[in-house]
Amino acid sequence: MASHGTDHAHDQGGDFGDPEAGSTWIWSLGGAIVFTALVLVIAVFYFRAEVTEFDAKVVDEPSAEYQALKAKQLANISDYGTYTVTTASGAEQRRIRVPVSRAMEVVVANGGAAFAPEAPAPASAPAASTAPPASK
Repeated sequence: MASHGTDHAHDQGGDFGDPEAGSTWIWSLGGAIVFTALVLVIAVFYFRAEVTEFDAKVVDEPSAEYQALKAKQLANISDYGTYTVTTASGAEQRRIRVPVSRAMEVVVANGGAAFAPEAPAPASAPAASTAPPASK
């Protein structure tokens, strides 16, 4: 084979000896530090997004039982109704539930005695005696 006057073994132009140990260490250490910092930043962003999504989907989502209880309680304070309570003596008393807005109107119009409980009926008085009291 004929040679075209080029020697490919020496055609690379320049000195390609071993690199200096100091610069190799610096580039290796710097690359490791940058890589570690990049991994930590990505991990922080990932876990922050994960916590935000967890809070939005699990923690901040009210339960169905809570929603039903809240709806029932709101209905109780905005509608008329009746209910019974048991007194300490065991007797049941029927009570009337008045909406909060109406109760506030009545209290403003009539003062604090607007919803005062009724006084119990007086017990029947003992029969009056026509006999004079006994003397000692």
